Amino acid sequence: MRVRLAGVLLCAAAAATPARADPVRYRVDPALTTVEFSVVHLGFLRARGRFADVAGRITLDAAAGTGAVELDVAAATVATGWALRDAFLRGELMFDAGRHPHVHFRSTRVAFAEGRLARVDGDLTLRGVTRAVSFAVTAIACGTGRHAGRDGCDAEVAGTIRRSDFALDFAWPLIDDEVELRFAIGATRE
Repeated sequence: MRVRLAGVLLCAAAAATPARADPVRYRVDPALTTVEFSVVHLGFLRARGRFADVAGRITLDAAAGTGAVELDVAAATVATGWALRDAFLRGELMFDAGRHPHVHFRSTRVAFAEGRLARVDGDLTLRGVTRAVSFAVTAIACGTGRHAGRDGCDAEVAGTIRRSDFALDFAWPLIDDEVELRFAIGATRE
């Protein structure tokens, strides 16, 4: 009788424990992803640009409220629509893409709100300098068949960094210290 009661209690406990889904891993698709920036210069004009080459991985487990994000951006792919400015941005005084070819982000913490990824905190490495940053996830949608019939996620992410934190203080105050970053990320399930 005791053995049967213990077995019934064990089965009931197992049934009451919700099933855990495994974390889902996604590969960032460079064709579906853009990283854009904007910065004020000369006190009131806003310069905008983007990076064309972005790669990375995202792991999400909404049920557990955990995840990880890792992105690599090729610094030499910076484009503002003006070749002279692009060459200057790739040069030693700014991104120094010859010595520091990648801008790297690795998450240290993710935060979920109501089952949705809401914020990603992590370490950003730019010009060989690593600083803690935080980005808000302003929109995210994951599902079946999002990318040419494959499961995937799309996300909009935004945040602000200070140039001076990364030894990018050339031409301050003509070029503002605060730089707005926006990511439009498309990723397919691995």
